[in-house]
Amino acid sequence: MALTLAKIINSAEDAKREIGILVSDNHSTDETSSVLSTMTDAYAFIEVIRPQAHISGMGNYRFILEQALARTSECDYIWSFGDDDDVSIDGLFKVCCVIESESPYFVSVGNIRLSPHTNNNYAGTVRDLALNFGFFLVFGFISQLIFSRQLIEDIISNNLMNGRFLHDSYSHGSSIIFIGSHKLGIYIDSPVSSYREVNNSEVETRKRWESEKVFDGIFGFTNSLKILTQDGILPKKLSRTFFRYWKWQFWDFLLYNASLAAMADRKELNSKYWDSIYELTNYLEDAELAKRICINVDLQRMLIASSNDNDFIALSLNKYEGLHVYKSFLGER
Repeated sequence: MALTLAKIINSAEDAKREIGILVSDNHSTDETSSVLSTMTDAYAFIEVIRPQAHISGMGNYRFILEQALARTSECDYIWSFGDDDDVSIDGLFKVCCVIESESPYFVSVGNIRLSPHTNNNYAGTVRDLALNFGFFLVFGFISQLIFSRQLIEDIISNNLMNGRFLHDSYSHGSSIIFIGSHKLGIYIDSPVSSYREVNNSEVETRKRWESEKVFDGIFGFTNSLKILTQDGILPKKLSRTFFRYWKWQFWDFLLYNASLAAMADRKELNSKYWDSIYELTNYLEDAELAKRICINVDLQRMLIASSNDNDFIALSLNKYEGLHVYKSFLGER
């Protein structure tokens, strides 16, 4: 938390811009309160708020956006961050330059860990950014999102993150493209934001995801995709580019997590997760790729059902399309 705030403050000082920082302390049980007390004593522009009780990660995200909107009558843009996110020293300057020259409805910045970058800015409709760069490359990472005040008002007034896309861990992205598909968006393809790895972060993240049923929300993206295509916001058939997801493709990410869930619960084998992957292939314009994905799902389901050797099963995941082909995750521009 302290490092995240320090990175934001340093970036603001480098950009020579005044900012306000609103922090939601989601009833943390670690040293967060003492860290925030020290930071608020040192910087008058930092304010700390707390929900009435501990809420889910996505619930806290909605809460902070709503509270930021209520407190920022003089602010036209809000940049969201997680407590383990970083921003480059020139990140705020790059964002401010784009905002001041273009007044966009929405801005997304590149992630430091997703290289290479073209170091160019791309302007177009929000819909075109998703189709040209990939939904998850543009919307998937919270600290890359800069909302105009109007965008947040539109999301809240249409009850999107709380209602229509409540089931989706990417409800922020689904909401943005739903309400602003034809509005001006800008993608700053530069290494600006990133998440910060900490010791045992994967283990702790997985425990938190399981307790908050985050996996249900991740697989719930297929329900949002159904809404976005049925309403004509996205085409019914999508290129592989649309599904780029970090170093993987999104179906690989789902396959990996469906396998882990099935290994943990062999009685149920989490059929709903597998069904979500099958459904996702219906949106691929590449029929041969869709067929290969379904075959891999079938093979993985049979392997888990017939073996109790979790190490062997996990090793088998390495064979699947794109899972470890890091250099090709960007696909074609």
